[in-house]
Amino acid sequence: PPSLKKSATTPRRTARSSTSSSFSDRPTLHPVLTLIMGLIQKLFTSKGLERAEIRSRVCNFGIQCSEQLPPLERSNILRFIGDMCVSKISSHRLLAVELIGEILTTGWFWKDHEKTTQLAAWMFTPFSTFGEKASNDADNAEPNTPSSILLSALQGRLTDKSPTVRARAAMSLSQVVKKASVAQEENRNLDGTIIAYTPSKLNEDSSKVPSRALTDGLCKIGTSLVETLRKRASTDEKATVRKASIVAWLQMLSLAHRENKEEFIVSGLDISALCQLCNDSSVATRKAAADALTKLVKANYENEEYTSQASSLELAWAHTVLPLVSDAEITCVTKAVEFFSELVLDPIMELGRDAADKLTDDGSTRYFVALRILSKLSEGSKEAGGSRNGTGSLQTALQKAFVIAGSNCKSLVKNLLRAVYHVGAISLGLDRRSSLDSTLSHDEYLESDLFE
Repeated sequence: PPSLKKSATTPRRTARSSTSSSFSDRPTLHPVLTLIMGLIQKLFTSKGLERAEIRSRVCNFGIQCSEQLPPLERSNILRFIGDMCVSKISSHRLLAVELIGEILTTGWFWKDHEKTTQLAAWMFTPFSTFGEKASNDADNAEPNTPSSILLSALQGRLTDKSPTVRARAAMSLSQVVKKASVAQEENRNLDGTIIAYTPSKLNEDSSKVPSRALTDGLCKIGTSLVETLRKRASTDEKATVRKASIVAWLQMLSLAHRENKEEFIVSGLDISALCQLCNDSSVATRKAAADALTKLVKANYENEEYTSQASSLELAWAHTVLPLVSDAEITCVTKAVEFFSELVLDPIMELGRDAADKLTDDGSTRYFVALRILSKLSEGSKEAGGSRNGTGSLQTALQKAFVIAGSNCKSLVKNLLRAVYHVGAISLGLDRRSSLDSTLSHDEYLESDLFE
């Protein structure tokens, strides 16, 4: 196999010397399979990997070839990819993180993963990148598994000296978290196939389901991952890295919310950092930060209790995302108006005549979120990077929403006013369905004169 230009470190030699007895017992590989592995490894270190198109083809070909190899040979491919993570050539590291992102969501990897207890220890010894960490934490750390090693490899490349590698590592991590989350929600395998378990069997062996095992692995390093991604998003000098880190960071925070992991659930530090990123010099970063805050606010739709975290997110959205309607970049303005419609306009207009009933239904949280955001706009005139104050931002957002509505503008205005009328009647105790005194109820004929 081709030799990599690796950074020689003492921890790597220590890790390998500690498993020398295991190496002496390892089985001999078949000559033909050895040749095929050498060709795959040669392909992984070929020239031109800086180009995304070539890298994608090599990655797909390598994954498909690895699927046909026996587990023993596949483990050697995994070790080689691990060594690529610490190669001095950046294109090797770049391909390695892309490969890891794909491997973690393939079916054959998790089939091999279940058999690791029967396989020789040398097959899954930690990669040289993490020899020092494995040595220092040996007393407290849980036994290394293939998935934990690959996830650690991705995390390690988030601080790579090459910005391209850092961005690709964040993108691969985001892809892994998203696929694991979707598979969990839809009760599917990571490759999209339906889980072949009966309900009772699924409950007994849930830890063996790939999506569950991958989610558990992500949760174990969730705290350190969120800290690393937050730092990358806030301080990296490259806008591409900041944007990619925000996307992966959001995926991890959403994972913590779904899994109810208090250790790395969205915190004040996360909210503050995202607010600052809404004023970033990069347009793509501003849009990614605004999208992240919007999705975090919407994630609270399912919560029964109104927490301080939800209040902070709504306040942050009102004073950092909404002011982007006055941004100098038109794509930012369009996105901000879109988010405003999702969180505020659409829910309020849905209330309509049935406001009293909808505000008491189980799914009423989204309506209250919209109304609370409006109330928070008047709580202060905090500026965000030259943007308007809360009231001015609301006025601008409405104007632009009406312009975008075009010929439907009149209908939009009518529905919005009708919803405001009904909410006002309810809050003043004048709604006929909520008031005990019918003489105080508002007049239906007056409503018809106003809105018909």
